[in-house]
Parts: sequence; structure tokens; C-alpha cells
Amino acid sequence: MLLSSWATSSIEEVAEAGPEALRWLQLYIYKDREVTKQLVRRAEWMGYKAIFVTVDTPYLGNRFDDVRNRFKLPPQLRMKNFETNDLAFSPKENFGDNSGLAAYVAKAIDPSISWEDIKWLRRLTSLPIVAKGIL
Repeated sequence: MLLSSWATSSIEEVAEAGPEALRWLQLYIYKDREVTKQLVRRAEWMGYKAIFVTVDTPYLGNRFDDVRNRFKLPPQLRMKNFETNDLAFSPKENFGDNSGLAAYVAKAIDPSISWEDIKWLRRLTSLPIVAKGIL
């Protein structure tokens, strides 16, 4: 199972619900590298077997439906892997005429990701790393 960093269930909740399942973490590189590091550490601690790094998110596609609908999570949901509402994509935020997802990516995700970031991740963890997307 590939769990998104942005999932509405946490790394820990999924591991506890499926202790025998093969679990991988889909990861984004955050501007605040400590956030990225903590996600990796939690995945390691909970027995995840690989890290899939989404490398092309800084160039989020122009999702017309998301913009038209001003996409945001329903009020009862949040990104469970983050303790602060700043990174939890709070449904209470007002994103104006934009997609909430696009605003979140612009605020939180590092647009300058490069092979140096993959090397940094390699030093950070012994888990296999798979680059997902186009770098």
C-alpha cells in the first residue's frame, strides 16, 4: 500500500490497521526539511518498506475543476500527518479564487527540488527511494 503524506489517515494509523501489510510512503519535499525528515523517521519507525518521492509536484498541473470548485478538504477531514493546521491543509482557510491544493503546494512544497534533495534523502534513510514524476 502506498500512503500519501497528505492522507487523511496518519502513518501510524495505517500501520496499526494493517500490521502485516506491505507499506510504502509517498513523500513530498517540504520547504521545511525538518517536516520531510520527520515523515521519513515516522515511516521507518512504523515499518514502512520504501519511500516514493513525488518530484514533480512543485509544478502542479492546472486543475481546472479544482480551481472552479475552489477545492479544499471537507471540514471533518484534515491531513493527519501534520500536527499544525499550517501544514494540515485546514478547510477553514480561505483560498480566494484559487484551488486550495495549489495554494497549499505553493506555501509548503519546495519548488527547487533537485538531485541534491534525493542525495540528502539517501543519507537520511536506508529505505529504498523511488523517484515518482519528472525531475
